[in-house]
Amino acid sequence: MNKIRIAVLFGGRSTEYEGSVESALHILSYINLEKYEVHAVHINEKGEFTSPSSIITKIEKWLDHPDIHVFPKDEAVPEGFVDKIKNFALCPENSDREKICFFDNLLKKNYDLIFPVFHGRNGEDGSIQGLIETFNIPYIGCGILGSAIGIDKGMTKRVAIANGLNAGTFTRIYRWEWTENKSLVLDRAEKELGYPIFVKPAELGSSIGISKAKDRKTLSAGIVEAFLYDNKVILEKEIKGKEYSVGIIGHKDPRASVPAEFQFDRSKNDFFDYEAKFGPDGMEDTIPAPLDPEITRNLQDFSIKVFRALNLSGMARIDAFIDENGDFVLNEVNTIPGFGGHSVFNRLWEEENISPSDLIDLLSDAAFERFQEKEKLTCHHLSPLK
Repeated sequence: MNKIRIAVLFGGRSTEYEGSVESALHILSYINLEKYEVHAVHINEKGEFTSPSSIITKIEKWLDHPDIHVFPKDEAVPEGFVDKIKNFALCPENSDREKICFFDNLLKKNYDLIFPVFHGRNGEDGSIQGLIETFNIPYIGCGILGSAIGIDKGMTKRVAIANGLNAGTFTRIYRWEWTENKSLVLDRAEKELGYPIFVKPAELGSSIGISKAKDRKTLSAGIVEAFLYDNKVILEKEIKGKEYSVGIIGHKDPRASVPAEFQFDRSKNDFFDYEAKFGPDGMEDTIPAPLDPEITRNLQDFSIKVFRALNLSGMARIDAFIDENGDFVLNEVNTIPGFGGHSVFNRLWEEENISPSDLIDLLSDAAFERFQEKEKLTCHHLSPLK
């Protein structure tokens, strides 16, 4: 049987560049090389495609990077890992390692499947997905629309609410509004939300740029910081309760994982911010979450409803609160969840006895299922005037 020719795209112009590298190296280390012929495609921090040979020179540097954890903290780098990546997973056999051949391969349809492994803007937002759609090649993960909705926290909530799902109380502000009348924006936020208020860049992940405002002064400072990262900012009313995460995979019949309960040290962190997630004092999330079986099933059902309402496909991680009244409240979605040592998504599926290698196979199956579904649509219309 011929191997599936797969391109793994990663890196990119994003504040989550390191996370993308971590996820991609994890995938490259676990992908079944008996089944796939792998071509790793790296986009650097400037948005430039780089050659396979340049990736090889960076691998050891990436593995020594303090913020990149390809494997969990308690696992050592497998013996021969670096050589495996260098020799097999970076480009097809006998190809020119000095040549940037991604676009040539797209034009010649040399890929059977593409795996975009980006986090944040310029990759998780529908832009790369649109490029791949133009060449009519199957790809893993959500489509253009689902990716575009999922990256925007405000749009995610609006679509969820329109479909009868609780997404909390929030408002969205644009840079031009803030520039024109700061006092009006602050007055509106205080009236509609009340303190404390969470301030978030609309299209960033990993809790980058997020702050918790307890008064007008910290609200203003938080908005200024958030506008460093985005031209839209989301202001949210605090939800009192615990936060959980559910992994979803599949296309026509999506499957939900057991939930995880997010954990952080409340004596050191006021909320689940970047340091609480990725810092040295970060706590292990509880998997599976200690919930009543009926609540677990209901949370899984809620997560699948979100997945379908947002037109997601392939994979996603759905983060939601259970508030003081026992109601589910959507926080956000990740249309390309993280892989690697920091990954909740991986651990959720390992709890379901799905190995990282098997998970890649299931994601591939979902990609081909969606592509075949799309291929059944007609692209021709015969007008009676012709």
